[in-house]
Amino acid sequence: MIWIENKLSLTVGRRSQCALNGVDRVLVWSCAICLFIFTGAQLANVLARTYGITWVVAGEISTVAFIWGTFLGASLGVRRDAHLKLSAAEDGFKGTPRVVFMIAGRLGTLIAGLLLLIAGFQLTRIGMNSIMPFLGAPRAIYYSALPVGGLLISLFAIEQLMRVNRKGEPTGIPGPGAAEPSVVVAAEEGVGGFPADGDTNRSRPASRESGS
Repeated sequence: MIWIENKLSLTVGRRSQCALNGVDRVLVWSCAICLFIFTGAQLANVLARTYGITWVVAGEISTVAFIWGTFLGASLGVRRDAHLKLSAAEDGFKGTPRVVFMIAGRLGTLIAGLLLLIAGFQLTRIGMNSIMPFLGAPRAIYYSALPVGGLLISLFAIEQLMRVNRKGEPTGIPGPGAAEPSVVVAAEEGVGGFPADGDTNRSRPASRESGS
């Protein structure tokens, strides 16, 4: 039964990791698109002003792209553990105190993401009643980036919490090229033929050979 539970947990972890990696790739492309739109709109606005043309709609487009790129990029930073955190405090401790600092920091990120989700949802509802003068779209386009970013930040903060092991070390930083966490967990827990963490005398199970 223990072997079945371990295999099931590894399978679920692998599938959730693949899903989050897919979200990661979508976020990378979304941030790139927002950056491209923001840069293009600002360049067009500067060129228009050079020739004495006031193109206010470019300012609204660039604002939308900037807000969405900011919050999507923030969630991507949380996913890749590249956001602002108490890394100096974490690096100054080992063992249990380090685990406490890492969990506290990720819980703080989770709380911030949930608050951003709740407040952003309320602002989005308010923004439905206000219209942008030149695009003619509701201002909820601005504010909807907040609950989306808050939801993603909360999701990735939970993932970071699940990656903290007993030694106070994250089991691999997610993102392109990162090792699959299920393999790391298997190596730590002694699942699937890997020796358990700290068990140096245990060797990998020998492969079955014919003729026995």
